[in-house]
Amino acid sequence: MARPRIKLVSRAAFLRDGRFSASTRRAVVKSMEAYGSQLGTLYYLMGLEQLLEYKRAGHPVESIKRAIAVLLLIATQIQEHFANVVMRPAYRITEAGTPHVNFDRFPESAWSQCFGMADAGQFTRLATALSSRVRSKFPVPLKEALLAFLALFHRSSRLSDVIRLLGVSWTVPKMSQVINTFAVAVARMFQAQLAFDVRYFLPDWTEAAASAVAAKHSPLAGICAFIDGTGQPIARPKGNDVQRAFYAGKDAVRALSVEWHS
Repeated sequence: MARPRIKLVSRAAFLRDGRFSASTRRAVVKSMEAYGSQLGTLYYLMGLEQLLEYKRAGHPVESIKRAIAVLLLIATQIQEHFANVVMRPAYRITEAGTPHVNFDRFPESAWSQCFGMADAGQFTRLATALSSRVRSKFPVPLKEALLAFLALFHRSSRLSDVIRLLGVSWTVPKMSQVINTFAVAVARMFQAQLAFDVRYFLPDWTEAAASAVAAKHSPLAGICAFIDGTGQPIARPKGNDVQRAFYAGKDAVRALSVEWHS
């Protein structure tokens, strides 16, 4: 699993990085300036030592003077470079965070307070039920993705707060990826049920549907939907979205998900 690493960034970008305190940012910038100054000075002194050897060897004084000017220019450029970049420290939202969620760290009360579950058993049953239906691949195990999703939306937390709650070493972008991937997979799997429109089961509509079935010479009066791929004539509702809510079949096999008796 990816970890937040030390990275070379611009000084301006680091000074805007709100993840670090102002004192930390100032200290890092000051240390980089000191490092650049030391490195530039060291480069200049090493170059002078080499030029002294050239002078003793009888090289022209004018060429040595030009070399000293070049040395001074390079040393100044080194100092300026390290004054404009910093080594951003490794950042961890949770210092002792683990790559995966330790489910044993949560007390019994946390399941209702932080995740909206009655207890750990209810969470386990929900995760088991989802694992048998959701086939998408997640950056982490499904149980961890489910727990992160519940933690974020149960109490409208920030992503960084969820990381602290779960005690993991994930970055904010990784947490966002985990939750978004899980939400999209669940929505895709259950979209038909989520898009259920109760209007199609009100008395006026069901009576009209039953009349339409009867008009197709159905021997079963008063029924407007069948289950398990019936061969009976069916009054199919218009609209792809409505049909997805009614039909659970695939290709030529039409298995209706609702049965209505008047």
